[in-house]
Amino acid sequence: MANTAYTVEPIELMDGTVFNLRPLPIKHQRQATKKLMDLFQQSEEELKDKTEEQSEDELLEVTAYCLNAMKKDWPENYDFTEVLDIDTVYKVLYVCTGIDLKKWAQTLEEMDQESLQKMVESQENGTTTSQS
Repeated sequence: MANTAYTVEPIELMDGTVFNLRPLPIKHQRQATKKLMDLFQQSEEELKDKTEEQSEDELLEVTAYCLNAMKKDWPENYDFTEVLDIDTVYKVLYVCTGIDLKKWAQTLEEMDQESLQKMVESQENGTTTSQS
């Protein structure tokens, strides 16, 4: 019997469906990560014009991509908004891409406004700053 280098994590969707999460193959992981990074790199103007619902829909789109990459036989027009809550979305994205959005969001909340502004400015200028 072969050993795997990754852990399979079962999750239960809100409709009772049990699904085994695992990291995505590199091809799909790159696509999902690119989609997430595109969301994070939106301009301040783009972000101001978005509602919370639109932001959640964008995360759901990436989550659906991840789930579809693992399981090809979801029913046609499967509505992931009916079976996912935000914590499950974060879990799916973390396991599939390795990006911990929950921790990232908590970090942003903990940062003071000045540090956050410096980080945004450094990203816009293409430089990096260390947080102290």
